[in-house]
Amino acid sequence: QTWTKYRSIDYGLDMTAVLWHAVAPNNDVYTYKELHESNLIISEAAKRIKEINGLDKIVVTYYPADLDARQKVDGVTVYETFKKNGIYLHPTSNKRIQGWLAVKEAIKLNDSRNIITGEEEKKPKLMVFSNCITLIKNIQIVKGSENDPNDVANKPHELTHILDALRYY
Repeated sequence: QTWTKYRSIDYGLDMTAVLWHAVAPNNDVYTYKELHESNLIISEAAKRIKEINGLDKIVVTYYPADLDARQKVDGVTVYETFKKNGIYLHPTSNKRIQGWLAVKEAIKLNDSRNIITGEEEKKPKLMVFSNCITLIKNIQIVKGSENDPNDVANKPHELTHILDALRYY
C-alpha cells in the first residue's frame, strides 16, 4: 500500500492497453495489473480503468503525446476526453528506440539483494505479476524489427499495444 504506483496507457479504438506499476522502496518495479480490451470508446475505457484500478492511489498515468491530437469530428483531444472522464494523464516520450533500450535494461538480470531475506540474488529491476497474461505472452512472441535491431517489430499490430504501454512507462 505504501509503494508509489503508476499507470501507462496506449489507447486506440482497436485496443485499450493499460498497465499498473508499483515501485518498491529499493526502486524495483512490479507491473501488477493490466487492461487489454478492444472497441472501447474513451468514456468506456476510462470507466474500465477506474474499475480495474480500484482503490490504488496512482501518482501518474503516462500516455504517448499522439493522444494530444485534435479529433477531426469535434476538435477535442483524446487527452481532454480522458480528463473529462476522471483519468488524468501525463505525456511521456514516444521515442521507440530509447523506450525499448530502457525496457531491455529493466528486464535484464542484475545482482540484487532480496528485500525480505537480504540474500544475494539475480533478478531484473522490472518484474511482472503472473496475472498480466497479455503482457507476458506478447513480450515473449514479439519479434525484433527487420530495419533496426534496437527496435521491435510493429506487426502484427495486435501484439504491440500492451508492449507500447510498457515502453511508455
